[in-house]
Amino acid sequence: MKSSTSVKLTTYDGFELDARYTHIENARKAVILAHGMTSSMEKEVITGEVEKRLNEAGISTLRFDFRAHGNSKGDSVKDFTISGEMIDLETMVGFIKEKDYTWVGLVGCSFGGGIASLYAGANADVIQALCLVNPVLDYAETFLNPTTEWTKKYMTDAEKRIAKDGFIELGSAHYRIGPALIDEIKEYSPYELLEKYYGNLLIVQGDQDEILNHQELYTQFINLESDTKRMEIIKGARHGFHEAPYTQEVAEMIADFFAS
Repeated sequence: MKSSTSVKLTTYDGFELDARYTHIENARKAVILAHGMTSSMEKEVITGEVEKRLNEAGISTLRFDFRAHGNSKGDSVKDFTISGEMIDLETMVGFIKEKDYTWVGLVGCSFGGGIASLYAGANADVIQALCLVNPVLDYAETFLNPTTEWTKKYMTDAEKRIAKDGFIELGSAHYRIGPALIDEIKEYSPYELLEKYYGNLLIVQGDQDEILNHQELYTQFINLESDTKRMEIIKGARHGFHEAPYTQEVAEMIADFFAS
């Protein structure tokens, strides 16, 4: 039996986060799904499809909106930070740990893939399996030294523009980021902490990604010393796997990874 409930969870620093918890009766496994920057649990198409596949496989799920995203509280210019999103993810893990599960998995997409890497690397004993979907593993290099179609368009001269205007608008949604995020981008390195993660790891990346350089990501992957790592390059797929048949292909791959 499946039951899905909307929940509001409050972080220790006072942000109310919107989440959806789907409990599968007698499930021993639960997977937390984290979206990317400017997105939300509803907009992140791939995590919605993964959630459905996981539930069908008898695995409970928790999807949520990071602070200043979706229906969660917060102002994107001043409240969207890496340290803040780390607190948000910690809050979700705490919620799941209070339930009767013996195994916890984590999915992180794009910017949220970096957050998931930071958390899993620091808490390898908590996360039994980690899936990163076109993850940003080097925040500073990706956003402050832009080389791809999307980052060149929105992040060129980011520090100068934020110093002048106080924010930068990203994407078609005109999502605003502020100086606090730029400062932390230079401070946090997801890749360095991912090197400390020893659980099962799957990275899924499209070779037509307009935001991330898949060849740089592959180099980072092969340099990981993990014995349980795996990377899948999806030919023809762009960032986010929003289009068919990539959404279905990747969702099935991720669900199989957690179910095995």
